[in-house]
Amino acid sequence: MKLVIRILFLVAAIILNGCNLKEIKRDRFYNRGNQAMEKNEYSEAIRLYEDALTIDPSFSKAWNNKGVAFKYQQKYKDAIIALDQAILYDPDMDQAYYNRADANIRIGRYRLALNDLAILESWYPDTSVVHFLRGECYYYLKKYTESLQSFLTALAKDPDNEEILINMAVVYLDMESPAEVEKLLDQAELLNAENADIYNVRSMFHMKKSQPERALLNINKALSLNPLNPYFLNNKGYILLMTDRLREALELIDRSLEADPENKWVYRNKGIYYLKAGKYKEAERLLKKSSEMDPDLAEINYYLGVLYVKLEDLDQACIYFKRSRELGEDPAWKAVEIDCP
Repeated sequence: MKLVIRILFLVAAIILNGCNLKEIKRDRFYNRGNQAMEKNEYSEAIRLYEDALTIDPSFSKAWNNKGVAFKYQQKYKDAIIALDQAILYDPDMDQAYYNRADANIRIGRYRLALNDLAILESWYPDTSVVHFLRGECYYYLKKYTESLQSFLTALAKDPDNEEILINMAVVYLDMESPAEVEKLLDQAELLNAENADIYNVRSMFHMKKSQPERALLNINKALSLNPLNPYFLNNKGYILLMTDRLREALELIDRSLEADPENKWVYRNKGIYYLKAGKYKEAERLLKKSSEMDPDLAEINYYLGVLYVKLEDLDQACIYFKRSRELGEDPAWKAVEIDCP
């Protein structure tokens, strides 16, 4: 009898030891993946997390970090697939909900992001980042009042965060409230004058006021602080387009597109380039692509209208001009003399 007990104990010990070795090997791959992430080696990190998941497919931390690595590579759909798995295996993993909300925002799935943010708020009602991300969602949904309310809630919980002020300035920029824009950007600059987003938004503000030289000064300052930012490169490209410096504009737009191929604005701007260069079929392809990403993107309908005037398709031009007018782009719409019903 004692021999049987000893054998059973030995078998159990072997099994436990095997499980421990399996866990140790899994964790070794996971930790190496984290080290690769710290070095910005995202493809290597993903490979290592996958090695860990081969050993333990339910390892939720590896799924989450794999999702984060995909986010850094701007592969947001792949990130969401990984984060779905993280939440499947650990429904209480707050980081996975946050990361999935952020990834959904990046590809325009704002309502799905809001669902995750509601879960996070139920757990952490006093965390400013939840309200900040909600403000972003409502902004992209063009619900400006709700966006400002969310940003104000975030600001009350984190009053020294200049990013909140900058995002509020962007909302007011779209609401055509220039005094609020200037006030908020000045407050943000007092908090952190090294934040490049301040000068990027200022450049957008001056373009709305038809002040391209002042816009150029500000976008150059933004780029001096963050030279590789694809949004800044694209925005400078737009400013140069509007001043007919087409070759310089295209170089910057292409650099922006290479860095971030998911940016709807870069396709719009490249379409404007080809429109100005008289290459209408290429302009149509790019402007349509931008419109598919966001049918109500600023001035996309106006430029599509201009394009179809050039292509002598006045019925199609009027469809886009009508939508441009409905969106409050009357000054742009009136710039083309065409009788539309």
